[in-house]
Amino acid sequence: MKSRIISPAIEEIADAALWLDSQSPGLGHEFWRIVDHTLSKIEANPHRFAKSGFATADLDLRYTYVERFRHVIHFLIEPDEVVIIAVSHASRQPGYWLRRVKP
Repeated sequence: MKSRIISPAIEEIADAALWLDSQSPGLGHEFWRIVDHTLSKIEANPHRFAKSGFATADLDLRYTYVERFRHVIHFLIEPDEVVIIAVSHASRQPGYWLRRVKP
């Protein structure tokens, strides 16, 4: 299934990568690589991932963790695509990204 990353999620990935690189050179690149790999797994089989506590009968919201990093990818499964809603640090307020989901 094809995927689409909304711009706030792209910004979150970029911001995290920049911060990680400032902590340890090359770590930001590793983060991008693992996020890309995780997105490929989501595209291959989005239904294999856990449903979000924010999922409803109308919104198939799911999530997965970014290996090695304390980040979570939140996504919405739609009939013809997967929409990446947020890539957040695990310590962020749960559901802050819900305003990005159109009912």
